[in-house]
Amino acid sequence: MRERLLVYSRLAIIGLRHHQAQGSNLAEEVRLKAHAVLERNDFVLLTDDVECWIVRVSDISTLEARRDRTLIRFAANQVLIRRPLEYYEGRLDSSLFFRASRGCMVNLGHLRRPRLENGCLIFLVRDGREIVFSRRQTARFRTTRGI
Repeated sequence: MRERLLVYSRLAIIGLRHHQAQGSNLAEEVRLKAHAVLERNDFVLLTDDVECWIVRVSDISTLEARRDRTLIRFAANQVLIRRPLEYYEGRLDSSLFFRASRGCMVNLGHLRRPRLENGCLIFLVRDGREIVFSRRQTARFRTTRGI
């Protein structure tokens, strides 16, 4: 693992030197992109202080609140990140992700077979789990998405 991180840091230094040679202001570019909305084909680095994953945003299926952290599920993996769910709500594209309830955001591309029970929408996610939308978010989802 340590060798991989060294390779990544060397690549970052090489990239920094390349940008400096080109005369571009890399620090300004990084600052602007650090708070930009992440779109479908963007990649993110997810780390839990033990392992690291580079994941395409469209591969993330759900984000779940766990106290002051967020559990991010993608493919067959999951990672617990030290940021609150509200942080990701502002960073992720609202046409791709929807806040299902106070404690959960879902990737709309991963939802299957909706059904309505007791005024709440329930979707099946690709990995077999069920996501229950709150009543308030069900009403919002139905008006914005036309279901």
